[in-house]
Amino acid sequence: MGGLQRYKTSIRMQRRKPMDMAFEDDVWALFARMGFSFLNKDRNFRLPYSNDEKLTQQIDIFVADEETILIIECKVAGNPKQSNFKETIEAIGGKKEGLITTIQQLFPDTKYKIKFIFATKNYYLSEQDNARLNNYGIIHFDEETLKYYQELTKHLGTSAKYQLLGSIFEGQTIPELDNRIPAIKGKMGGYTYYSFSIEPEKLLKIGYVLHRNKANRKLMPTYQRLIKKSRLKSVQDFVDNGGFFPNSIIINIDTNGKSVRFDSAGNQVEKSISRIGILHLPKKYRSAYIIDGQHRLYGYANSPYKATNCIPVVAFINLERTQQVKLFMQINENQKAVPKNLRNTLNSDLLWNSENRTEQIKALKLQIALSLGEEMQSPLYDRIIIGENIKSATRCITIDTIKVGLDRGNFFGTFDKDSIKTDGTFYKGNNDATLERLFPFIVGCFDYIKNNKNKYAYWIFISIFFTAPIMAEQLGFVMQAVEVLLGINLVAISLFYTYRYFIDTPKKYYLIISVILSGIAFSIYQALTTIYVTAAICLFILYISRKDVTNPKKIWQVIILNIILFF
Repeated sequence: MGGLQRYKTSIRMQRRKPMDMAFEDDVWALFARMGFSFLNKDRNFRLPYSNDEKLTQQIDIFVADEETILIIECKVAGNPKQSNFKETIEAIGGKKEGLITTIQQLFPDTKYKIKFIFATKNYYLSEQDNARLNNYGIIHFDEETLKYYQELTKHLGTSAKYQLLGSIFEGQTIPELDNRIPAIKGKMGGYTYYSFSIEPEKLLKIGYVLHRNKANRKLMPTYQRLIKKSRLKSVQDFVDNGGFFPNSIIINIDTNGKSVRFDSAGNQVEKSISRIGILHLPKKYRSAYIIDGQHRLYGYANSPYKATNCIPVVAFINLERTQQVKLFMQINENQKAVPKNLRNTLNSDLLWNSENRTEQIKALKLQIALSLGEEMQSPLYDRIIIGENIKSATRCITIDTIKVGLDRGNFFGTFDKDSIKTDGTFYKGNNDATLERLFPFIVGCFDYIKNNKNKYAYWIFISIFFTAPIMAEQLGFVMQAVEVLLGINLVAISLFYTYRYFIDTPKKYYLIISVILSGIAFSIYQALTTIYVTAAICLFILYISRKDVTNPKKIWQVIILNIILFF
């Protein structure tokens, strides 16, 4: 499809790109905005994968900088569906080593870090495809991951690359990094910590921010809010004008359970429990998680002072993720308030294994709400606001709304702090087993309603209308004439058939029935015209609010019809 726009002396025509080309261009533009300086110019880029240079592989997107090369394969579908990429993944996996050899031959003087990325849109990967990607060491980027990096790039610009590299090269060594830092070792709250000053440039390379976003759902629990562009710019301007922050950035150093190396200095204060020495930070990507101070750190990312200034840091070692969440909430509850929707998102992880039964069930309900919004097979996919995702016309349901609905049911039973008071329909004794049983049931119910909405919607309307409390009041009102009650029902049925004519099936007898019933209703009791007009306005608002309404002529038909029926 294209577009046509008329001006006084000219016409502007637009032709939309094919869906696959548009998706590739979006992904290409994302990596360009991140600061990768070498990218393929079109879709005809090919690389040999064997000694026979005639055997080449077409590359959708090729990006590189001074240290990194990424090869990206893109797949897109019009509507969400399950994947079947067996042949594609196995073809990439089989040629992967040959392509890497070619790259090394083309750049013999540079030891590039090379990764293959499989980018998809409107596909939810099957278990088999996920297993194939893992087997070949290929990273999967779905549309949520791409949206996350697009949003991050809007705020951080080229500095978003630090977060990307920390994700795709997790655990890989950074050989050029000087990891020795003068530090003080101490104890606080039962935890060992290290206090030191470090150049922001070094911390940015090993640091990672656990943003609470669907792109990071495999790293749950995550807890950080997305970096704000306005706040980041004010921090950068402050730093560039000679400002500094004396308060410490809080991080957690992840050594995969190993002890961190700390070389104590020769001269120590004998009666002090603190020790001074040289701390050896891990020389690996994503080995330092930023608990507090992401804006202060990234404020230096594009600053000329990132290699010449030092920032104070307090580093804990191998904190459990739940401990990181608690520490984050404790710090931020005393500063800027954590939004309720983000607190609910965090509590779904934080309270999951709580010893308090009521807290466990709260976490279970919150997790069901999250899964309904995050899983592509859910009819509510991307319609629930998760963490600090931006609210939109379709993404407008809060986690709390889903939880309130679950509170009203008997899926879980009732609990006190230490025990189960009454059993629920789906409760299996623990959160994991209950989620595994209940979530597919809820998705199935929504799917059934979605797929059969036209079949049962009318009976739902009729049932709700005739059993409404106001109808019961009318029946119990001794001064009310029976024919007036009949007229009220005829008005409702008349509007019902009008709506069906324009929204469902344009059958002429729907309009005839509507006109006849409304005429009978008005002849019974003329005051029913006010009810009719009010209901017709509501009908019109519902009609024009539908996404598929694009024909103004049809909208005017509804208005004129209602006016004619009124008079």
